[in-house]
Amino acid sequence: MDTHSAVAPGIESDLDDSAKSSIILSLFGRPGFSARIVEHFDSSNCLKTYNAERVPSISANYNALLSMVLDSEDYHSKISIMQKVTAYVCNSWWDTDGSLDDKWVSILGALMIFYVEADNVPLLEQSLSAYYPAMLMARSFAELLRAWDTGRFSQFSRVLMQTNVMPTLVQCLIQILQSQSLDGSWGRKGPNEETAYAILTLLSLRVLPLAQFFRTELASAIERGRSFLKTSQVHQPECLCVEKVTYGSANLAKAYSVAALYASTDEPSLGRAVTELCSMHYKDLAEFGSLIDHGPLSKHPRWLILASWIDGRLCVPQLQRSLEDACDVPGLVEYREITVFQWIFSNHRTGLALSNRFLCDMMSVSIWKDRLVTLLDDASVYQSRAELEQLIDAIDTAVEKENHPSLPHMSNGDHILNSESKRSKGLSMAEDTISAFLGFFTDHNGLSRASRHDRATLQNEVNYVTTSSGLKLCV
Repeated sequence: MDTHSAVAPGIESDLDDSAKSSIILSLFGRPGFSARIVEHFDSSNCLKTYNAERVPSISANYNALLSMVLDSEDYHSKISIMQKVTAYVCNSWWDTDGSLDDKWVSILGALMIFYVEADNVPLLEQSLSAYYPAMLMARSFAELLRAWDTGRFSQFSRVLMQTNVMPTLVQCLIQILQSQSLDGSWGRKGPNEETAYAILTLLSLRVLPLAQFFRTELASAIERGRSFLKTSQVHQPECLCVEKVTYGSANLAKAYSVAALYASTDEPSLGRAVTELCSMHYKDLAEFGSLIDHGPLSKHPRWLILASWIDGRLCVPQLQRSLEDACDVPGLVEYREITVFQWIFSNHRTGLALSNRFLCDMMSVSIWKDRLVTLLDDASVYQSRAELEQLIDAIDTAVEKENHPSLPHMSNGDHILNSESKRSKGLSMAEDTISAFLGFFTDHNGLSRASRHDRATLQNEVNYVTTSSGLKLCV
């Protein structure tokens, strides 16, 4: 075997098999070869699976990350490559609607990749189950946290750990617990093997300090899943693997089931470094817990409500990046937390699994709108009704700029009134707020990808909100 690529002579090397081979060596106490894997498969924002690849593989990058974490050999670029791969897979999770799918999760996608991408390149063996990449993610990040906790990777970005890794793991935990069937199984394509994937994922996620709040739910889910595996009869392999055709492997399915049934259930314990990544104000959590015992939330599972509150707290740093100005407005801190919880809890409760990027946009819109209404309500001192009419006319003109290519673009911080206009204190406050509000939308990255029709619809909606806020002051 070629230890540079971990494949037989004459067969093109691939990242997935190479990473798994290096992992096996590391598990047996021998040095891996992740440095050579990085040298061979490195690309701009992740590791490529093979030379002709156009669409990267998430699962292959999880295995590559695990191979680097377990490899006892350290080298110059190791930390930077680990950070690059971690950022890539976390961003993939952040942008994904629904479960985290690898590029081979759907049969149609696999066929398209084969015909378009694999000119004389064989398809790699992958799983059709969305629980497969979740299992790999949980395992690789759990081992990364263990190593980082010991100080081995002390130069690994704490910010990346706190704002990307921890929210991703907590959301994965919630989705796995939410998606278990009444009979204790997971998945539809192959309930036995997918159930094994899910159990192994939960076992890895117990490393999270926040898992202590869901200890009962975790233990129950694992036990019910194991009971299903013990009683379920498998007459033929479940077709979860993809090459030229879908197929099943009885040996692989048996191996995953045995691992899920007999893996240790001892609760892992990590040190202060990891615990501080997701530190919560337990007093606030207790107060929130007592609040949900009464009112409309009491009919929903308590663990899901608390999990959504924790998920929201972990997502706030990401939200602040797009709301640096709005989140600093006095009196909006409490509203921000409520808004984040409402969106995240609704997402988890319904099982929609909307992407974090979409949720962040929706939270941003809600918070910006509240900021607009709050500040305009406070801006009660105007010199005349004519000032308000001037403000409303300026709003119409500012929004219309986006529909007319010959007019300048409105950016965050631009003013909507003529710089020579005389303004009262209230009018200046309203103008600054509305200018920032409009700038938030016109500067949004997604606007450049939107159709002309969608852009016009957004502009009309923004115009309605801002104009109605100004007209409210005239009443």
